[in-house]
Amino acid sequence: MNWNTRNILFRVTLSSCLLLARREAYASSESILSLPYAERSQSYLPTTTMELGDRSEQLAQAQALYAEAVRVESSKGFVEAQPLYEKVLLLDPSFAMLQWRFAYSYIQKEQPEQALSVALRGLEANPKSTTLKALSAWIYTLLKQHREAIRVARDVLSQNFEEIYAYRALYESQKALGMDREVKETIRSSLLIPSKKVKFWTDLARVYTELMMQDSQLKKEDLVKPISPFYEKAITLEPENVEVFKQFGDFLQSMGAIDRALASYQKGLAYQSDDIDLLLRIGRIQHQKGETKEAYRMFEQAFAQRPDFPMLRELIATIALEAGDLEKGMTLHEELVFRNPQSESNHRHLLELYEKAKKSDRGISFYERLMEGGVHNNLVLDALDDFYQKKGLFTRGIAFLEKWVEGYPGEVRPFAILTNYYEKEKLLGEKIVFFQGLIERHPKELNLYSILTLLYERMNRSEEAGKIYEKLLVDYPEDLNIVENYLLLLMRQKKFVEAEELAHRLQDRIASSIHLRVIHGIVLRNLKKYDAAMLIFEKIETQYETDKKRTLNADFYLEWGLTQELANQNLLAEKSFQKGLDRSPQDFRLQNALAYLWAEQGVRLEEALILSYKSIESRPKEGAYLDTLGWIYFKMGKVSEAHSYLEQARILTKEDPEVLSHLAEVYEKLGRQEEALALWRAVFEKEAEFPKVKEKLLSLQEELKQSKAHVKSSP
Repeated sequence: MNWNTRNILFRVTLSSCLLLARREAYASSESILSLPYAERSQSYLPTTTMELGDRSEQLAQAQALYAEAVRVESSKGFVEAQPLYEKVLLLDPSFAMLQWRFAYSYIQKEQPEQALSVALRGLEANPKSTTLKALSAWIYTLLKQHREAIRVARDVLSQNFEEIYAYRALYESQKALGMDREVKETIRSSLLIPSKKVKFWTDLARVYTELMMQDSQLKKEDLVKPISPFYEKAITLEPENVEVFKQFGDFLQSMGAIDRALASYQKGLAYQSDDIDLLLRIGRIQHQKGETKEAYRMFEQAFAQRPDFPMLRELIATIALEAGDLEKGMTLHEELVFRNPQSESNHRHLLELYEKAKKSDRGISFYERLMEGGVHNNLVLDALDDFYQKKGLFTRGIAFLEKWVEGYPGEVRPFAILTNYYEKEKLLGEKIVFFQGLIERHPKELNLYSILTLLYERMNRSEEAGKIYEKLLVDYPEDLNIVENYLLLLMRQKKFVEAEELAHRLQDRIASSIHLRVIHGIVLRNLKKYDAAMLIFEKIETQYETDKKRTLNADFYLEWGLTQELANQNLLAEKSFQKGLDRSPQDFRLQNALAYLWAEQGVRLEEALILSYKSIESRPKEGAYLDTLGWIYFKMGKVSEAHSYLEQARILTKEDPEVLSHLAEVYEKLGRQEEALALWRAVFEKEAEFPKVKEKLLSLQEELKQSKAHVKSSP
């Protein structure tokens, strides 16, 4: 059984227990607190005839206050309602269960002294309340007054043998005093109690289970023999009570007695064959035992009862596959995706199933129907795109998506997919006409213009793309997205001078957007106008320092740090990267940037190594990050490790000049001068102005020349 299936089984069983099981709670104040005041207080009021007067007025006030307290508790909790409950008790101190509730609230707050005070005060007003007296016995146990706890507990049980907290106090205090023989006798004699209440026996079983589990000398399996008779007593009293079979089965399963637990669940199911909790429990055990078909049958019956239960639908879909019912599995997974198209796991399982069953055509049809029905999130689009690409069905994809975007011209992702297909089918020129037609029909959908400019850009017709943006700047002067897209277009084309001119021309618009100001700073950085770029970043940070409601994100500090690093302001760059990491400690870009900065300086290399490994954990195939790691090892003098990572980086970055220069340094260190020279030549060919490349070429050429001359002159 794979982990995913186990996880689903656990979640379904847990959820079903929470949502579906009709269990009775432990004996507590909750049951009585749910009753109307008149019903609850009646049992504790004096039975003598009461004349009208002050007392009856007090009870009326108590009743009104109590109703208000219940309302406050339901909306704000017990703590908020406590003052009102206290007023109720002042008016009617005979309300024993409310006294119990107060005492128990102090126990929950680990204040047993206050709890005992409340319980004893309640007993003064209700001297015959064995419930309050049983609670006080347990409080004595918590206070380590074990002799008194035993005395009070025995007194309670002599009056009312069904007070659960008295048994708890007796067990715990005897155990604390080392009275192991008496503890065993307490458990044994409990079975002789003539109670006819099922709940008493199941509650007592749970209490003894909890207490015995605290004994480190006992193993789980040791509890089965002493506890089982309590559940068997309950079953004897009500042999058709399905809830008891569930509780007994749950106990046995938690103790590792799986076969006996299964038998208990099956007995319960014999009395109520449609009980979904039992069906799930039985199916879960059978699945654990490898009885897949039997488990599948149980889950199918449960699913028939609750087809609207999402986790159960997911479970039965998964088990259906294990049972070999691929058709059922696909149908159920399709229903899961249809019901919850935002679930990434639902899509992943369905796509895996299509691949396993070799049903990609069915997958395409299903996802096309989803989109036609109005479901078009990125998960759906990615799935459909994946099918089209794997099958090479670009013509079908173009036909479907072109028809679809007519109804949804505001969606961006489908256009990006379409553009990719056009390029693969060499249809970019032809499809410009299609987008021009779309724009005519939907002139206010600005993303259509962005797609059209992208088409022009891919066809090396950037001037036409620029003309579109110039027109949009006039037609939509307030839309800053147009400014951003235009700047990014120029930057992609490495037209940084034109980008700077545009930014200067639109400086009034740019001034209102932090994001556009950062882009302007990046443009200046690429023009090597570092002082001007840093001034922009400094002004932005100063502005944000005075605005306590907003903070700058990791992206800002990454760009500022890179600018400072290129300006040889390494200390300032380090400070910026650290600020970014303070805000986003897991940001792999900042981790890599700071690690590389330290590597370049040859400082804090152990810390740099840790940061570099963290960034690679997030992006294991990122060539630049592997280059950083290799460079750190080189600076640490670990040339072999450096060589390994830099070779990987060389491939992943497609021979980036920076990576080649690092690898050349490694080869020099290894004494492989000819290979180092070849790499420096490759760097020069890619970027003639690369730092120190000319000096390296000259020095290596001279070194190799002298080496060859030395070899010739040798005898």
